[in-house]
Amino acid sequence: MNTEELMQIALDMSGFKEKPADSQIFVRGDDIKRILFGVDVNAAGLMLAKQLNFDAIVAHHPPGSEAQIYGMPKVMLRHIDQMKSVGISEKNAKKALEVIRGKISRQRNVINYDRVTSVAKLLEIPFLNIHTPVDAITKKYFDDYIDSFLSSNKSAKVSDLIKSLNEIDEISKGLTKPALRIGDEESPVGKFFVAISAGTSGGAAIAKAYFKAGINTLLYMHLGEGDYKKLKKEKIKGNLIVTGHMPSDSIGINIYLNELEKRGIFVQRFSGVIA
Repeated sequence: MNTEELMQIALDMSGFKEKPADSQIFVRGDDIKRILFGVDVNAAGLMLAKQLNFDAIVAHHPPGSEAQIYGMPKVMLRHIDQMKSVGISEKNAKKALEVIRGKISRQRNVINYDRVTSVAKLLEIPFLNIHTPVDAITKKYFDDYIDSFLSSNKSAKVSDLIKSLNEIDEISKGLTKPALRIGDEESPVGKFFVAISAGTSGGAAIAKAYFKAGINTLLYMHLGEGDYKKLKKEKIKGNLIVTGHMPSDSIGINIYLNELEKRGIFVQRFSGVIA
């Protein structure tokens, strides 16, 4: 297997016809039989892969180059389509997104985008990252899981949903657990939306847009402290559950890696991936 095939499998599994901008092959390679996969990969991880004779190393989060600088702001536009799917107008969706997208875009100027990828090139080790396709797999998993849960528990409360989420394998094994950041655990789940697979968390402005559009329970992987304080201060009506970053990422990663293993690839999980 080669690096292009590793990428294409993820695209096929997630339904992408083209590679999202936040996923990239930095050093291509062929005859790949053993890979090291981590949520985040730095120079030490690359050297470890080389030392342990892995044929390639794969990161989830963009470690540098175009995927990191241009990719994240581009894939964040997916928030617009997600918001439109629940009835939020394109104008209001763009307005809500620009709050966090502008911040992320401005932060790109301070990043040393060559720090990690240049090491891979010097080591001549095949290296790629797969971000949004894997996140899309995670989102579908949560969508299907919660749909199934609510079909059997039509009057479920938020606390019931959180209890059920804790039974997911990766979450049960992870250190960070689903938590209600905004809202009332005794309120019904009602209409829910999983706001995952658009680069990063939507922050406060996007959460408010969902609640205003009639979403009762919103799921993020994580919520920054500043956004949390904004939502608390404004006494927003709605339930916002964070599912936990590493456990949530691990769900989609494992579904993808299980497919590679079925095809005869040896996979070693590390750096945040919960086996």
